[in-house]
Amino acid sequence: MPATIDIRKGSPADEQMLLRLFDEAVEWMVARGQSGQWGERPFSERPETRRRVHEMARHEGLWIAERDGAPVGALIVGARPAHVHPIGAGDLVKDLRFRDALRADPGLRDGYAEIKQGIVGREGGSVDPVRYQAEKGVWILDEFDRLGIPRPRNIQGGPTGGDAGHGGDRGGSA
Repeated sequence: MPATIDIRKGSPADEQMLLRLFDEAVEWMVARGQSGQWGERPFSERPETRRRVHEMARHEGLWIAERDGAPVGALIVGARPAHVHPIGAGDLVKDLRFRDALRADPGLRDGYAEIKQGIVGREGGSVDPVRYQAEKGVWILDEFDRLGIPRPRNIQGGPTGGDAGHGGDRGGSA
């Protein structure tokens, strides 16, 4: 019988465990050439990410997933951070279509990784999340157009988070 996942309420005592989970995730991503999202240095070595994890460990919505008593994941339930755009039901379908395209097309996936690495590279590894989302949003919206997927409302692009000069709503229907 497969091991079950137990979910428990998180607490400030989980801070070091959260850092280990993030450090393992960074190591895993770097080993696969995917350092564009979180960089190459472990969270535990960077003051700004240590601060964020410190805040996460104190969040009232923190939940920890464990298998056989060992932590395997964490989730924070609550208000979304400012850099995360809300998603509507119609937008979820569009987002999933785009993610399916990423999985199916290595060239598209490589292009996405390249644009993300370019943004991070220009900033020397420390990127404002709002600016990061806006800059990669330009590329994502262009790819939605190319793939014939209506533009979702939850993805925006451009230096100010606007429509990146594409002139209004071009297919966001939900």
